[in-house]
Amino acid sequence: MSRRAAGTDAGVPITDGTRRFISLSARLTGFDRAELEVTGLVETYRAVAAQELGAERYERLLNEALHEPQKPTATLRGESRAAAQAVTHLWYTAVGRAVHEGWCPRVPMPRASYGRRPV
Repeated sequence: MSRRAAGTDAGVPITDGTRRFISLSARLTGFDRAELEVTGLVETYRAVAAQELGAERYERLLNEALHEPQKPTATLRGESRAAAQAVTHLWYTAVGRAVHEGWCPRVPMPRASYGRRPV
């Protein structure tokens, strides 16, 4: 397991699941891995996305979006496209976007993240 980047929770190791979520998030948001990691929100947002999308939908999104890295994520369709939009919305606003009725988690942001991008 790798060490955390500066500014992230050093107590949480980077796992393969974390790496995949960072890769997905970088593709969806346009921010690079370091910009996402330094927010300290990767694990929080990964957990929110996995829980709220459900294990099957979350894995499908990761597999479809990361299977062909050269393929634009705009080519995602149906549920995967809605899930990708929800994850993107979460990064930009710190609020979940309904993929299914009732998903609108309020994710508290660490004070250190205020004024940094992405949210």
